[in-house]
Amino acid sequence: MKLLSALASASNSVKTGGSKTRSDSQETQPNTKHHKVNSEEVRLLATLADKNNRVVSGSRIEAHIDWLQFAGDIQAGQLHPLIERVEHLTKEIMHLRPGKPVQGSAGEYQNSGRSLKGVRVAWDNQDEDGKCRCLISIPGKVLSAMEMLDVRTLALELLSTGLHCTRLDSAIDDFGKRLSFLTVVNTLLVKNYSKFKNWDFRYSKGGGTTIYFGSRESTRCTKLYDKAVESKGKINAYRLETKFGSKVAQQVLLEWLMLDPDELGGVWETDSARYLMKSVVGSINFIDRGSKPDEKNLSRLPRLEWWEEFIDLVGGEIYHTAPVIETSLKKSAQWHKRSTLRSLVCILKALGKDAEAWFLNQMEEANASLNAVHHHRIKQFRQEWIGYKSWTADRALGNDFDLSSAA
Repeated sequence: MKLLSALASASNSVKTGGSKTRSDSQETQPNTKHHKVNSEEVRLLATLADKNNRVVSGSRIEAHIDWLQFAGDIQAGQLHPLIERVEHLTKEIMHLRPGKPVQGSAGEYQNSGRSLKGVRVAWDNQDEDGKCRCLISIPGKVLSAMEMLDVRTLALELLSTGLHCTRLDSAIDDFGKRLSFLTVVNTLLVKNYSKFKNWDFRYSKGGGTTIYFGSRESTRCTKLYDKAVESKGKINAYRLETKFGSKVAQQVLLEWLMLDPDELGGVWETDSARYLMKSVVGSINFIDRGSKPDEKNLSRLPRLEWWEEFIDLVGGEIYHTAPVIETSLKKSAQWHKRSTLRSLVCILKALGKDAEAWFLNQMEEANASLNAVHHHRIKQFRQEWIGYKSWTADRALGNDFDLSSAA
């Protein structure tokens, strides 16, 4: 599913030193006035001292989707036809293992299946509504071997069943190796970055280094690594890759699917590649804090020159904002039903006659810990409850809870 976006001409070459006058020797000595370099960072700088600091101009740059994962509830009767469709489009055979539990993104799945290249499926047993919770995960090894239109068809069919995209990895393979690891680390050490709060790095067994921008558990995490090391020389490129999760992944996928191949015709693959690349570079930013030391609004600070030129190379940037999670009474009730109520019933049954006193004591302690956020949520829940239950809700709950005093 490689998407050849464009050949990078010599005029599009990217400088890696940060400024036109900065020399290679200056580049290896970061200004750490506001950052005390620890022993691990010293080791990292030493490791990267021999890394690429030169531009290989005129080399191609490619973008592709490197991981897709979907989860959600579907009708039990749709499960096996859907698995067969996934097999057909990915050209992978799923070895199903009914009854063998596997850990999924939404909890414990009772049944699972896997292909030789790592396509994974897991599902729960059918519930009383005839539905089962399902997880389908498709790694980059499979996606890179597929035609781009087949990937689009696969994503559309999975969404049509009611599943939601919970993970999407978008990757840029830069065969010109324009981003210098050493320049990036020096930039991180002096905190010339935004759009992510922290950074980290890991060494691989093969001798490579991966730099992470942001928490790996967040809904958006970008990393930079030498793909030649990971692929054992098969892909001689630096890879800049962003993992989108949760609702951000769904948003990125839907926007990508809006690029219609019937309307765009022959430029569809190029436009698709541009969109994916813009989404990756839009997830991070490298800025010059020294230009305006007193500026608090980081969006007003200019980008570092080498990063500005890389963004120009890929055609711009797109920043996907994480949707605000709205807490509702219905969602909270469903969460407690799945996660806590059965445990609470077990405790109450075990305590017997002492259950009432224990329960009231626990409620008093919880009530004492409520803060302003909880009280605001109480008002929201009360309005929502009254909104769809009208006066019967007040009468039904009035014997047990004083909603007016709670609000």
